[in-house]
Amino acid sequence: MNKFIRKHNLYLEKIKIENITSEIIKYHNRQIKWLQHERLVHLLVMLFVMLIYAVVTIFLVFFPSIGVLLLWFGLTPLLIAYIMHYFKLENTVQKWYRISNDFYMGLLSKNEKK
Repeated sequence: MNKFIRKHNLYLEKIKIENITSEIIKYHNRQIKWLQHERLVHLLVMLFVMLIYAVVTIFLVFFPSIGVLLLWFGLTPLLIAYIMHYFKLENTVQKWYRISNDFYMGLLSKNEKK
């Protein structure tokens, strides 16, 4: 996932606004759709992990035991990692939306100059 994002970000950095074509915009928008799918999957998994974490926390409060405490401590880093990863995906998608808009506006201004 991170390799895909880095590779596409490097591709985006090399593109100049004056060189934008509709094919570049289509390609970029396909990458956005793929990342949106990944973001949705990670959101669902993160929400499931949060639900399990909440259930384990309730068990820890009402039925304290070493096993439940170990499970709680095991889920905590997993939940934190999922939250961080999801927000990275969300921020990347938002950044790519802005880039797509910039590309589109660049293509419009390029076509107006013709």
